[in-house]
Amino acid sequence: MPEEDAFSVMVRLMEDYRLREMYKPSMAELGLCMYQLECIVQEQIPELHMHFQTQSFHTSMYASSWFLTLFTSSLSLHLACRVMDLFLSEGMEMIFRIGMAILQFCKEDLLQQDMEGMLRYFQKEMPAKCEADPDYLIGVAMQVKYSSKKMKS
Repeated sequence: MPEEDAFSVMVRLMEDYRLREMYKPSMAELGLCMYQLECIVQEQIPELHMHFQTQSFHTSMYASSWFLTLFTSSLSLHLACRVMDLFLSEGMEMIFRIGMAILQFCKEDLLQQDMEGMLRYFQKEMPAKCEADPDYLIGVAMQVKYSSKKMKS
């Protein structure tokens, strides 16, 4: 792709998909996404939310890179490309959906870990588990209850 086209794509991503706000010095948009994801986890996977609270495992410890890199630093290239396709067609909602699908998919493993174990899990085991059955992960993501209207309020 020529440089000019690549730059145009980046500009469109920044303007049309909330990404510009994500990278401003205050990172306020990232903080908002962390808060929104935590609220969704609390509502839809309360036992995992409670475990995270008990272990002082903050949402930013596992999910910041999901939003900043759109999963390109957390998942295999093949799966990250599928996530990017979904992101381009559905918007930021898909990042929340994929994140929730990962948490649901890995819930039982995460409930067995302490804070250090969860950090290691998200770095090493989670990507391998997601890669083992990417169709299942995407299917779960499409079933996640997400209300963009609720997220805006």
